[in-house]
Order: sequence, then C-alpha cells, then structure tokens
Amino acid sequence: RVAAVNKSAKRIFPHLTCATDTTNVEKVFEACKKAILDKNCGQEFAKLAGNMWDTEAIRVHDMVKKRGNTIGVISEEEKTKWIKATEPVHTAWIEQVKAKGLDGAKLIQAAKVLVAKYEKA
Repeated sequence: RVAAVNKSAKRIFPHLTCATDTTNVEKVFEACKKAILDKNCGQEFAKLAGNMWDTEAIRVHDMVKKRGNTIGVISEEEKTKWIKATEPVHTAWIEQVKAKGLDGAKLIQAAKVLVAKYEKA
C-alpha cells in the first residue's frame, strides 16, 4: 500500500516492528502464575494430596510386609544426626527467602509446630 502511493523515484522498503515491554509481560505472567497456584494449591488441594499419600502409605506398607521385606525405623539418636546433617540446607534456604523479604526461620518453626501437632492426630 505504501509503495502504491510513493510518488518519489526512491524505493521504499516497508518494515513492521513490534515492541514489547518485557517488564510488563513478566508482571502479567507472575500475576497469572500466582492466580493459578492460589486456585489450585490451597487447603483443599493439601487435604486431597495428604489423603492420597496416607492411602498409598498403607498400601505400600502392606505390599512390603507381604514380600517379607524388613521395615526399619531409625532411632532418636540417628534422627538427631540427620537433623544436624540437614542444617546447612535449612540455613541456605533461610538466606534465599530472606532475599525475597520472607522470614524463613519463622516459616520453618511454624512448619515444625504444625508437624508436631498433626503427628499426634
């Protein structure tokens, strides 16, 4: 169309450019991702996943026993060793989330409280 209205002897080379504000696109992607996760990863999903793991744990436990395999439970002393061995992982994670403005130590403590509460359930 541009070439048709060109009255000059010079050639016109049409070119189409599309510019995108990538910062804005990232904001939209993050908002969409958050909405999807919030909708699909709430308390209801946690209950479904927990029930599935509980059901599978019973099935696998029974299958392993039926095969004659030994099911072992580590001692409190061994458990303490594993907790100490994983401390660097916790420390690194706390630092990662701190960079995002979150209190990782507080989150871990809250998780430990919830585990203790529901271990007895």
